[in-house]
Amino acid sequence: MKMRPAGFTLVELMIVVTILGVLAAVAITQYVASLERGRTSEARLLLQQIRSAQKSHKIDYGEYAPLMEQLDVEAPENCTSTHYYRYAVNATEGTATAERCTADGKSPDYGKNYTIAINYTTGVYTGLSGI
Repeated sequence: MKMRPAGFTLVELMIVVTILGVLAAVAITQYVASLERGRTSEARLLLQQIRSAQKSHKIDYGEYAPLMEQLDVEAPENCTSTHYYRYAVNATEGTATAERCTADGKSPDYGKNYTIAINYTTGVYTGLSGI
């Protein structure tokens, strides 16, 4: 009786490596999407804080603040490795915006470049489709 050597064939190893590669690709895609959802939630939360601060400013001064510095909210104006959005207020339109940083803004955007806005009066977000 002929003894077959113990171990795996090259084809078996290639199949296992291929399966692991497919699983890793799916996992990385889901991880990146999860990070983006978290960053978007952070932007929405900060926009909600800006909206509240603007409503308080209007009660106190009769108009919305034209500058972020006039509000009691810590919001980054420029992109960094930890800030993925650039925030701005528009007193005439009654909105605050969070613009997603682009790759040249020194912040990874994974191909996304969009703006989220919130209306001070209604509290309705715009620009969230596809996120």
